[in-house]
Amino acid sequence: MKDYKSNFDSCKAVISDGYIKTEKPLLIVGSDEDAVIKKPFTKTSLMLTLDKMKKQIELSRAIDDINEENQSDIDKQIEKLTQQFATEVASLLKKKYQS
Repeated sequence: MKDYKSNFDSCKAVISDGYIKTEKPLLIVGSDEDAVIKKPFTKTSLMLTLDKMKKQIELSRAIDDINEENQSDIDKQIEKLTQQFATEVASLLKKKYQS
């Protein structure tokens, strides 16, 4: 595992033997029912669990990206409609007061 170790700031997920407060995905190693990686484990089972977690993180990020794009599109549509509304109201007011 030493080859895969990185510092906390640059890691994508955290593997710990207990709960720690973090916004990153947390994989708990232990015998408890909330442990993602159950003790005892083999190198193969650990690597499979890490691979599964990596895929879940990638999927979650892809979904977040799609949601951000959709929100950006919605914001643009709202801005466009608001501008159209303001233009129409200004036009109606000009017509009313110019008559």
